[in-house]
Amino acid sequence: MTDTSTASDDFKLGPFPRPLTVPYRKTIIIITGRGNIGKSTLSQVLLNDSISYVGTDAASMQTDHGIPEILKYLNDHINDKPEIDLGRFAHYIMATSAIRFIDYFFDRFIVNNKKMTIIAEGYLFTIPEAYVLFTNKCKRNGYRVWKMSRIC
Repeated sequence: MTDTSTASDDFKLGPFPRPLTVPYRKTIIIITGRGNIGKSTLSQVLLNDSISYVGTDAASMQTDHGIPEILKYLNDHINDKPEIDLGRFAHYIMATSAIRFIDYFFDRFIVNNKKMTIIAEGYLFTIPEAYVLFTNKCKRNGYRVWKMSRIC
């Protein structure tokens, strides 16, 4: 198996495939940053037919996880205008059901994802404990992880 590289037609650079130094099953690209900084916009720019996108914000609004605390929060905040405060919601998830939600997100959107490269983003990954829980699951499952974050 070889790794991949990217050719630059504009500058006549690459591609130069090379052997993998460590085998991996999937590649997870985690995009982090505070709210409304452009994580979703960057994800959209990077997407192509071989890359899947999953977001913790949208996943936290799902109801198929069956996590009572999250379902109660969603029910209690159903009339929030214009929408639920995702930052506050992410901290609530971490305080009440972190491991269960990360397990759900990982199994549902990463393990069961048919794509080999997955972009994962969302406010939840700005919380260090959530980021560590998620990346540890990735590493235990033989997935390589890349982190992208906006710094200014």
